[in-house]
Amino acid sequence: MNLTLPQLSDADPTISGEGSLDPLGMAQLADRLAESLLPGLRARMRRIRFLTASAVGALAAESLVDVLPVDRMSTPTICFEWLVLEAFARRSGKDLPLEASGIPGSSKVRSVLAQGKRLAARNYLKSPNVFGFTGIYLPLARHLQVLDEDRRVAARLSDLTQAWERDRGLGGYTDGKPGTDGGRLRQHLRDEIRAALQQGHCAAPGGSHLWRLLSEALHPTQAGRAEKALLRHWIVDDNMPMRAELARFLDQQGDSSEADALKSLLAGQRSLDLRLRLEAISAYEAVAHLLGASFAQVCHLSTMLGTRPLTAADVSRDQVLNDASARLPDAMKRAAECLERIDGELLVVFSHRLGKFEQHGSTSDLVDLLMTHHEAVQNQKPPKGKRPWLDRHAGGWVVRSIYWQSEAAQLVPGTLVHPYRLSALRGFMKDLAP
Repeated sequence: MNLTLPQLSDADPTISGEGSLDPLGMAQLADRLAESLLPGLRARMRRIRFLTASAVGALAAESLVDVLPVDRMSTPTICFEWLVLEAFARRSGKDLPLEASGIPGSSKVRSVLAQGKRLAARNYLKSPNVFGFTGIYLPLARHLQVLDEDRRVAARLSDLTQAWERDRGLGGYTDGKPGTDGGRLRQHLRDEIRAALQQGHCAAPGGSHLWRLLSEALHPTQAGRAEKALLRHWIVDDNMPMRAELARFLDQQGDSSEADALKSLLAGQRSLDLRLRLEAISAYEAVAHLLGASFAQVCHLSTMLGTRPLTAADVSRDQVLNDASARLPDAMKRAAECLERIDGELLVVFSHRLGKFEQHGSTSDLVDLLMTHHEAVQNQKPPKGKRPWLDRHAGGWVVRSIYWQSEAAQLVPGTLVHPYRLSALRGFMKDLAP
């Protein structure tokens, strides 16, 4: 058996403070396209059983919302996450080895335990409500009516926990019925969550039988028959026809990349709504690739020049930039046409943010537009803007050392710059295979 943990870290790398992500501001529109394709899913999702864990935790914690945490920040659901992750780490290396796959894995929990410490706000995630597994899976939990926006019990939660308790022999958990195995587990979890809130850290004894029970009952890859059937029914629901169509297709696919999956999807017979969205994604990604590769190539050329500023004459001689410049107008036109077919508002956003690149003149004009655009994107990043990757010097640009690019960029048709949740859906179907 293999376990997966959400990513934990002491702190974000220094580079994240520089605004190192999305230097051209293209991710937001990509995410809106992904949402139109697979609402409720997120690219970071991999193991759908964390949805079940979130439901189990919500029931255990539902009577504790008014308990004031001693650390003034932790919540009942976060304290439940500490219990689950400590259970996984404590059982790791025994009959349930830990691996870093699916949801990004981490050795952080084991490191905390090895130091004789317990999970607490100070050594857990910087933003646990966002990056803990309940936060990661909350959009899906809300979409499937398992949890509400406050992470409390929603209409279909009991369907999921009842399927889970049948598989695990934990009848009575959902109803909290006294004298049952499930009822006793729910009471035990509630007591441990309360203790964590009051003490500011996971407080269950190191020798507790709870570790084995939790690690086995919520193992990310070991859903039982009833739980699998219910989750699969929800995912392949004909009331969500595009998701159902994609799920059935991906269920038959191997572990190909999202780019290969998109290519295969476009090559086959698809419903009209799905095809229009796939074409819009493909067209938008063609633009994103040309702009992203151009920006990377500018960074590469500047890296090769060292401290000498990269000039308009330098970029005009570069084949990658010249090719991208030549292809961009047609790519922009196609993207605009495809976006208009599915949502006029998306076209407005696309034109407002990137329309300047459709008629850009020479290659050096394109690079000048690109640099001005990048500076504007960085300046708008919270909380007070971020520095550009390249500084202007003597009529040219010099890439800052933390953004040096040793390799030249390549223009590869069909490249996906952004994730579109297809890998997440494929992972769900793999875990839910009968």
